[in-house]
Amino acid sequence: MKLFAGKKAFVTDWGDLFKGLLVGFIAGAVLVYLGAKGVINLPFL
Repeated sequence: MKLFAGKKAFVTDWGDLFKGLLVGFIAGAVLVYLGAKGVINLPFL
């Protein structure tokens, strides 16, 4: 039970870290794409 609790906390911590990195990566990719294409208003946004 102690191992399970530790594993759960570890997974949650990594989940938060991954979500933060993923959001930052997507935001940066979108800005770079819009800057390269010169298109700001996209239909699917």
